[in-house]
Amino acid sequence: MRHSFNLSALVLFFFHVVTTVAQCEAPVPCQDDELNRLNTTDCQTYHAFVARGSDSGYPGHLGNLIKLVCNNLTASDSDNTCGYENVVYPANSTAWGKNAWCDSATIGAKAGQAQMEDYAERCPDAKLIVLGFSQGASVGLDILGGGGGDVFECVQEDTPAMDRQTVPGKNGEYSFCSVEVEVE
Repeated sequence: MRHSFNLSALVLFFFHVVTTVAQCEAPVPCQDDELNRLNTTDCQTYHAFVARGSDSGYPGHLGNLIKLVCNNLTASDSDNTCGYENVVYPANSTAWGKNAWCDSATIGAKAGQAQMEDYAERCPDAKLIVLGFSQGASVGLDILGGGGGDVFECVQEDTPAMDRQTVPGKNGEYSFCSVEVEVE
């Protein structure tokens, strides 16, 4: 019997399970010393902008993923450095009101773009990374590709995409993929 499934969904499920097991969602502020050492706005070889999920504290469910990414990027070259900063936004769910999610996502997209622009101007050689979970994943996509429109029962304000020809758009490595796997 052949089954087809989306490997991306499996990987995302795996990351969800791994990051849910040990996250830095609470208490706030985060008590994970290793993760706190990576939280910086100093110039790094690699710098991640992390958008947390709805109603989560900073950095939310992505703590283990941040450590994994930074450890892997710096393991083979001791001259490489890696850090992250939180995209500063409310991360409100619809539980806070009909328009709360849309307003929050708009604030996040604008804040994330401003933070990335500021960082890229100060640190022009840095490679930039965007990580997001739940609402933060939508915010991350809106930071890079623009956003807006009907979401849930609200209308999110339009935000422009980053220009890939100017800073910080040209500092990113962009990779989006979905893989289909057949299992017999």
